[in-house]
Amino acid sequence: AAGGDGAYTAVAHDYSGAYLKTDKEDFAVYAIVAKEAGKAASGREMSIVKTAEIVCGNKKLSFDTDPVVINGRLLVPFRAVFEALGANVDFDEKTVSASAVLGEKSVKITLGLNTAEVCGKEIETDVCPVIRDNRFLVPLRLVSEGLGASVTWDKDNYRAVITPNQP
Repeated sequence: AAGGDGAYTAVAHDYSGAYLKTDKEDFAVYAIVAKEAGKAASGREMSIVKTAEIVCGNKKLSFDTDPVVINGRLLVPFRAVFEALGANVDFDEKTVSASAVLGEKSVKITLGLNTAEVCGKEIETDVCPVIRDNRFLVPLRLVSEGLGASVTWDKDNYRAVITPNQP
């Protein structure tokens, strides 16, 4: 995985979670191969990603699987974000879906579907959740805002800042 030195990682994956990855200096060539593999497998555009920093409140979140960018959307391991927001979290292995409840707010998102259930309403998403390194990655903005938080993106520092909703 890319470290704090600003290194880039070439990544491509499909709905099943299969992916190609390299941190080697030849990442530009490898990224083209990975990008084409991703297009062929899923019909979606994949990105070369730089490891993003995610902050919730004043706490930097850490993940055992790096966040990824797909179609311009930042996807993160669901449990760390949901729990950082104080939500009750559940993962259904049978349907491969994650759900979270925080007060009156709720989010449910399922692998391979371009919809999510937010507070009982079906919302169309422009990127589906994926499995990477045996972790379920979900669109950060969708799930955070679904639980009442706001998200800002600091493109200069490649950092997402989640501001939890204050009761």
